[in-house]
Amino acid sequence: MSHQDIQPSKGLNYLNPSHIVNRYKMSSFKNIINNLFHLSILQGVNYLFPLITLPYLFRVLGVEQIGIIALAQAVIQYFIIITDYGFDLAATRDISVNKTNSENISRIFSSVISTKLLLLIISAILLFVLVQIIPSMSIHKHVYYITFGMVIGQVLFPIYLFQGLEKMNIITYINSSVKIAALIVILLLIRKPEHITIYLIINSSIQILIGIIGFIVAIKKFKIQFYISTWFEIITNLKQGVNIFLSNLSVSIYISSNIIILGMFASPVIVGYYALVEKPILAIRGFAVIIFKSIYPSACSYALESFEKLVSFFKRTMIPLAIVLFSACTIMFIFSTQIIFLLSGEKIQMAINLLRILSFVPLIVFINIPANQSLLAYKFEKEYLKILFLGAILSIALNLLLCSIWEAYGTALAVVLAEIFVTGGLYLTLKSKVQNIKSK
Repeated sequence: MSHQDIQPSKGLNYLNPSHIVNRYKMSSFKNIINNLFHLSILQGVNYLFPLITLPYLFRVLGVEQIGIIALAQAVIQYFIIITDYGFDLAATRDISVNKTNSENISRIFSSVISTKLLLLIISAILLFVLVQIIPSMSIHKHVYYITFGMVIGQVLFPIYLFQGLEKMNIITYINSSVKIAALIVILLLIRKPEHITIYLIINSSIQILIGIIGFIVAIKKFKIQFYISTWFEIITNLKQGVNIFLSNLSVSIYISSNIIILGMFASPVIVGYYALVEKPILAIRGFAVIIFKSIYPSACSYALESFEKLVSFFKRTMIPLAIVLFSACTIMFIFSTQIIFLLSGEKIQMAINLLRILSFVPLIVFINIPANQSLLAYKFEKEYLKILFLGAILSIALNLLLCSIWEAYGTALAVVLAEIFVTGGLYLTLKSKVQNIKSK
């Protein structure tokens, strides 16, 4: 990688190329395992929480209410993507190579939070406008407004800081403690369909509380000097992060748009069934997210050394984990009937079929991690964006076409085809850039 690719700026890239290799000590295998362990608990709680509450909520609130909540959460997910603006990748990368420079860490942290707060204000205004002009949202406007609290929590929660510093144990304890307490509250207070508002308040309050605690712990634990950044720094961040932001937005489009488009062609009940099926899929898919976040700082470090070392690193870490994930997907396919019965208390044939169609999607997502991280580590962000953008366009087109014919089955098929396209596209793009990478 050339020095031109990592020159310091007043945005997020506070890298000093003459000292990177000396200052940044590559994560040992022990550190990776430790990071993986705590991220597994963190993401495990994040995905198990809805899996544990869903069977109860499905029976208490009813499938139609579950469908309404799922639609609102799909819309709000776009605002989470907007406020994250790719900082989960860009800021993690920059903090990981500035571990020993507390001044730069404070600047990066302050810059990210300042930019996120601006994006939060813009998002709140945009949501208000959408609720006023879209009838289907206006009917359930309280659902959307309360669910927006999740965005506030995400803005405050500096996961990129803990991840870049490889201190995932701290946020794991915070996240797990709050969600376990929230689970107890939900089981005690949610008793009938009319309690949907109480559930939404609890769900959003969880994220806000986790965000506040995480923010305070970050400031005190790492002695960060927080300040509101200048307009110049914020604009610089927005310019530098636009490619990763658009990439994340593209991913969100072909994940979250599925339920939104399905809601255009099917009843809330059908949407509720699809949302039910999504939960175990997202739980297993979360394993790929855990691996991605655990190894990303180390992948960036190996990329600075050489492409050959990066490839060797991926081979050592990915192959054993791929076997584990393949086994999990196979189990989900074979026991789809039992899984749906456990979640809903009924043998819903549509849900069983949908789960079988989607059961190997997490494996497809997992397989693209090496190509995904290699393109990001070597800053081929425009090429990376191109593939994800095309995947998003394909996903929307397939959803509109197939949902109009087969409703939820069309949605599931569109998801599978879009994920296969993105994975293949990332590897073909990386293959075309290998010589360029090796010559740096």
